[in-house]
Amino acid sequence: MNIPEYKHGNRSMNAILDMSRLTNKGKFDLSALPTPEQLEMHVDSELFLWLAARERFYTLLPVEERFELMGRSPIEWENNLICCIAEKIHDYYCHQRILEGNHESTSVPWKDLTDDKKKSNLDAAAELPVKLGLIGHGIRKINKKDPFQTPDISDDEIEFLARNEHERWCREQQIQGWRYGQINSVQNKTHPGLVPWENLPENEQKKDRDAIYSLPCILKEVGFSIYRVETYDEINENLIRKIAVTVHQDYCKQRTLKGETKETNANLVLFDELSEEIREANYDSARTIPRKLKLLKITLQKSMAGIDPGLLELTKEEIELLSKWEHTRWNWQKILQGWVYGPDRNDDKKIHPYILPWFQLPDNIKEYDRESIRLIPLIVKEAGYQAVRKEKEY
Repeated sequence: MNIPEYKHGNRSMNAILDMSRLTNKGKFDLSALPTPEQLEMHVDSELFLWLAARERFYTLLPVEERFELMGRSPIEWENNLICCIAEKIHDYYCHQRILEGNHESTSVPWKDLTDDKKKSNLDAAAELPVKLGLIGHGIRKINKKDPFQTPDISDDEIEFLARNEHERWCREQQIQGWRYGQINSVQNKTHPGLVPWENLPENEQKKDRDAIYSLPCILKEVGFSIYRVETYDEINENLIRKIAVTVHQDYCKQRTLKGETKETNANLVLFDELSEEIREANYDSARTIPRKLKLLKITLQKSMAGIDPGLLELTKEEIELLSKWEHTRWNWQKILQGWVYGPDRNDDKKIHPYILPWFQLPDNIKEYDRESIRLIPLIVKEAGYQAVRKEKEY
């Protein structure tokens, strides 16, 4: 269905199905397709087989953005994109190792990498559409007129993709003749990392997680954002501002009650006096409210005039679920703004001690996220909306 054109419309689609070898087949795979010569009568056979082989960046684009490539070969466009992404994957890897004080032999400029290491990065870049497809995400071009939204990728999905990346790397190394060994030896082609994910040391697992965390940043640098392929009710930007201001006012109230002042917390100012980075963080949080509520099968509807919609009640379990989601959103927001994890906060160097998975956070820090979630029912009501739970299906 992703092919741009069938030469004879529906007749070509039917002809391809009729020519396919489906007898005794349990599934429709590449081996069941007609020969390239047969396909060429109905489609661009090279492009058709390329699209059928695996998930591509091209297929992750919204349909309207694919039309913008008309006149350009999708294969050539994709190959150029993969080369750009591969080089940036390596740059991020080197940057992370430098932050850790670990100067590995592969932490060299792209031009100085060996061919097999370049191929490894190219393979990782080409595999990215498969990874995004596994968690139901697509890509779209960043439009300066529309607000950039942080990714909606959970901690569990990060772990799943990190494991997936390690397994891909193991397959790649084994194809190249490498095997497990306690010593990393180029001469003997042995590597201690060629083990199942569960047996991989935590510091090595972290490298794979870091690789996944870097992907939205890399895609942003080449002009694309990541989004979950599903629709949900959106709130207009005027309402978004109202929600964002309310969120910030509550933040100031809570921090003031805890004894903080403008001298100890530079963000205890009026909303419009906040830095652009912090204002955007509040806007981004506000934009995700419909998505958060949809996780609980709750939709937003405009309240009827003169009728009190009542206040949505969230259970303790629901608050915990959405708090975890909100912290993940905050993590992505910081990462995309160039922040990194470090044990001691340094705003000048963009280092923060709480860019961590939810399960590693101290409970007093988790409470900040819970406070923001508890505020949602009041925000929704004050904004003139009614939160409606979907009835249970029996």
